[in-house]
Amino acid sequence: MIDEGQTDWKIIAIDNTDPMARKLSDISDIDVYMPGLIKTTLDWFRLYKVRYILIHLFIQFLKKLS
Repeated sequence: MIDEGQTDWKIIAIDNTDPMARKLSDISDIDVYMPGLIKTTLDWFRLYKVRYILIHLFIQFLKKLS
């Protein structure tokens, strides 16, 4: 992913004691056994900073009203 113009690496891992670990040996296995998880995870990473920025801007706006 790119964050503020710089590469921002993410690691997806699973605990080897998790029952799903035997089924997940490659990133493509996630879509087979856990459909939608990759897309949802990528969406979360894309949107979490937007929410943080909006909250920060809203707080700044409220401070100006005081």
